[in-house]
Amino acid sequence: MAKQMKHYAFPRRRGSNITLIGMPSSGKSTLGRLTARLLERDFVDTDEVLGRLTGTASTAELAKQTDFEGFVRAEEAAVRSVLPEETIIATGGSVVYSARAMRHLQKLGPIIYIKVPLEKIEQRVNLNPARGVILAPGQTFADLFATRHRLYLRYSDMEFTPEELDVKTSARLLAALIEYMEDERERYYEQETHRRY
Repeated sequence: MAKQMKHYAFPRRRGSNITLIGMPSSGKSTLGRLTARLLERDFVDTDEVLGRLTGTASTAELAKQTDFEGFVRAEEAAVRSVLPEETIIATGGSVVYSARAMRHLQKLGPIIYIKVPLEKIEQRVNLNPARGVILAPGQTFADLFATRHRLYLRYSDMEFTPEELDVKTSARLLAALIEYMEDERERYYEQETHRRY
């Protein structure tokens, strides 16, 4: 008989925060704000922190003022300045380009990848060109998506796919999922503590 594999979510007991990562226009900020309200937690958008630290009105404005490396350094500094507790954190889509920023977020708590299909992301970005998505020379949006998708998978503890749900329903589902996973994690640690003693 095959050994039954134990599954538990958010296995590493780190910080008390939840970080949302994903492509621009995947809904991280809107979903994060609504989820934080449902869970009665604080909310932080690292793009807003980045704007305050750099004196820019948007990531698109900052992207025009600096090169890719400069943008990543500025975003890393903004992310590493965030030290919240019991907070839902929404990040910029390019945050995964900085390993130091991602290590900081991992210490703050579990990371959830808001996974939205390429076609839908392209539609949303085309409707809002002010998003300021930076493409390298010769790079297509599909190339960018593929590269970032691999990084999102590498750094996330779990994925959340809203599918065709409206944002309010998605937020209720995400809030319930977070509560369930946090409860599962605590149950796991309680079991481990009983086994040791």
